[in-house]
Amino acid sequence: MKKMTLVQHFSELRRRILWTALIFIVAFCVGIYISPWIQNLLTAPLLNVWPGGAVLYSGLADGMMIDLSLGLTFGLMIILPVAMWHIWAFVAPGLKNNERRFILPFLIMSPILFILGAAFAFYVLFPVVFKFFVELNLA
Repeated sequence: MKKMTLVQHFSELRRRILWTALIFIVAFCVGIYISPWIQNLLTAPLLNVWPGGAVLYSGLADGMMIDLSLGLTFGLMIILPVAMWHIWAFVAPGLKNNERRFILPFLIMSPILFILGAAFAFYVLFPVVFKFFVELNLA
């Protein structure tokens, strides 16, 4: 392991933060560009159980705010694994082997469990909950 001075550590941290910010800005711009597709994807479970339903905007800036919110959420979803990797790459050289072995399963299982939970909510819970609320309002 290479010894680094405090200034070198700060330089390394700054470089990692700048790369993370740059990737977030790119992901945010891509998210704004594909926000209509994301909105269609997220509203599909509701519109499948709501016959004749439609998404309405009640204010002048609602469409723009939804696009910005979806772009921000997309950017955060993309940047989170990148940021976690940069944090791990910055911290890992200072850890002992037993500390690395303890943290590694958490780093591997966290994104997998997050994706499984999101898929369960989207494909199982959303249709059931949306159907319940639509039937509640139509009665």
